[in-house]
Amino acid sequence: DILIADRQGAIWMIIECKAPMINLSEKTLLQAAQYAGSSKSKYLMLTNGNEVFLASLDPSPQHISYWPDYNSG
Repeated sequence: DILIADRQGAIWMIIECKAPMINLSEKTLLQAAQYAGSSKSKYLMLTNGNEVFLASLDPSPQHISYWPDYNSG
């Protein structure tokens, strides 16, 4: 896993890296979201090297189709 912190040191995004043979299913996403949520991360990226899934975790996991602005807080 890769953690990206904001300027105050809080976890801003967790990038969860899976093996290429692991399918990014809803189950995989929910497991990653639970882990990311417990760290109070704002965003989650889940990838297997072939697919990328981005989610906002505030207030609950929601798929997003854009890269979040790091400078917006």
